[in-house]
Amino acid sequence: MRPPGSDPHHRLPALLVVAVSAWAGPAAAADERAACADAAEAGQSKRDEGDFLAARSLFVTCARASCPASVRSSCTTWLEQLEPRIPTVVVAVADERGRDVLGGRLLVDGREVSRVDGTAVAMNPGEHAIEVVVPSGERLSERILARETDKARRVALVLAARGGAPPHERPPREPAPVPERPAASGAAVPWWPAVAFAGVSVVGFVGFAVYDSEARDEYRELDATCAPACRDDQLSSVRSKVTLSDVGLGVGIAGAALAVGWTLLHLATRPGAPPRAPTAWGRGPVLRF
Repeated sequence: MRPPGSDPHHRLPALLVVAVSAWAGPAAAADERAACADAAEAGQSKRDEGDFLAARSLFVTCARASCPASVRSSCTTWLEQLEPRIPTVVVAVADERGRDVLGGRLLVDGREVSRVDGTAVAMNPGEHAIEVVVPSGERLSERILARETDKARRVALVLAARGGAPPHERPPREPAPVPERPAASGAAVPWWPAVAFAGVSVVGFVGFAVYDSEARDEYRELDATCAPACRDDQLSSVRSKVTLSDVGLGVGIAGAALAVGWTLLHLATRPGAPPRAPTAWGRGPVLRF
């Protein structure tokens, strides 16, 4: 009698199992490596196209421990670089009194993604339609532009008051009136600073005219005698007079502007001056110059 297990017919199934396992192991490993490489390549394409959510899912796939070390390392790096770029929003719904409305369903671009529960929702950069369906059946919507690296952006939606217009359609409130400032003593702003500014302006323009004329005369003389090989010491005088003429012109213009502005201020504050019409910023006189 043969000992148990010595029958070749009994050993054949076991040998087949071992052979199939030995063949299937390398084939499965090859398939896994190919899937990891495909996920890495597709993830890069999706990232470059702006589909960050699909790219993140693919990078998670090729960063698994079962993937080859080189692919896993690259995918892990790409995933770490991509995550800060993915924008997220936090949608909040309130009624007309500012109270939170709970239990709404959140849809992004027509697809339900979550409940309105205060958690951030990730989305691709670009324009999106945000819609919330509250338990009462009402729908609130808003279009937003999600920007890269914009994290936890708040999107607030407000329910319309029952039987009334939505809050954004109500008549705007009138601005609170600004109390008039009483005149300190009824005296006008003194006029003499305007005269002083005008005098400064005249001095500036005169200085401009004098130095500009002298600079032109010296330039013509140098042009006739030593140009184009004039020495720096010959040109320094012309340069100085040009600089002084520019300064004089600036002083003249500034003095004239101050003289005109001060004159208008004096006329507006003198006793008996007609009051100006109230403006959107208040009821006191507003000077524009």
